Amino acid sequence: MKTEIDHQEAQSLFPTAATLKTPGSSDRSSGGAILQERKKSPSTLNVVLLGIVAVVFAFISMDYVIIGKNDSARYMALTTNSTTNISLSKGCPEIKPMKFLPLMLVFTGGCSGSTATNHFIEEIVEAHGLEKYNRLKFWLSNVEKDGVVSKYRNPFYFELKEKMGEENNATKFELLMESVKLAKMESQKLNQLYYFKLHASTILTTKRREMADKIGVAYAGVYRENVLDRCICTTKDCFTETVGYPVYAHNGEKASICFDRRQKHDEKPIIVKFENPVECFKDSLKEQELIKRADFPSVSEESLFAFEYTEDEEAWEKSIAAWMKILRPFLSGALDENALITVLQKYRNSRAQLRPHRELVYNYDYLESEIQNTKWANYVRL
Repeated sequence: MKTEIDHQEAQSLFPTAATLKTPGSSDRSSGGAILQERKKSPSTLNVVLLGIVAVVFAFISMDYVIIGKNDSARYMALTTNSTTNISLSKGCPEIKPMKFLPLMLVFTGGCSGSTATNHFIEEIVEAHGLEKYNRLKFWLSNVEKDGVVSKYRNPFYFELKEKMGEENNATKFELLMESVKLAKMESQKLNQLYYFKLHASTILTTKRREMADKIGVAYAGVYRENVLDRCICTTKDCFTETVGYPVYAHNGEKASICFDRRQKHDEKPIIVKFENPVECFKDSLKEQELIKRADFPSVSEESLFAFEYTEDEEAWEKSIAAWMKILRPFLSGALDENALITVLQKYRNSRAQLRPHRELVYNYDYLESEIQNTKWANYVRL
């Protein structure tokens, strides 16, 4: 079937992509010659037509096509995210630049590796020769937190809120999704890539998924497999008041630095004192299951970053496979494993081994007594 392409738009986004040549062939703009050949020799026509069919099939079967060194994006994929127009009368296939879908990364709340994942994806996108969309930030939902307004993270949210007026009945989530819709339109027009995070508890309900699906986004999930590690982190950050609190390792005195510990250097090591750890374990596992049961690819935070702690080849391959899995819905046919490896290689075995949990929990004996002979004991790192 022949479909029409906005040729002017294709040239404006990809100036060198007006024509596409296959290795060892001409520009294939030979429709007139083929018609003349038909008059001369029916048998030759059959051979020519079979050749054309073979070339067309080869183009459609390709995972991606490299267009040119100076293009704003190195790849345009022949996938459901792009439009292909094969016209024998005009010659070669014309490819409309891929319209990348925004990627919604669904995490199990805080302390699930979202900050590190954001930084790595940014580098991976750049390694692919692609551009990241920056107007709407990764943390688009943190617009009003503890009375502090952050227009920097989501300017669309406040523009929409002001435009609709104070009497509008739109919920925060509806405004967030409208923000994503606007960001999608703008990022695709600029041929840039946008990705953002939401928590599993925020998005994984039927009604909210339907809203996101209507906009058209790609999904991938990341969860922290070790619930003990996650609960230690959330307790240090003061994300919960009932599980425990951060303390200084040398004397057990309560620390108030909380989340700021990530930006400020404190010479006194901070660990945690638990009061009700099992409550946190259960909540973390529940969020994990939400993501694992969802109909999109998901991986553990541990698998994504296993390569940072060792030279082990099995860990290396595991991390590569995990990154490929969550990036495929986003980059589609443009995903290049070699570009990914180039980024990961810089950080291979760059971090110290994870410490035993006995060194991270001030009242470890209490923790041990609480989880002894339960499934939670399997998460303890000795």
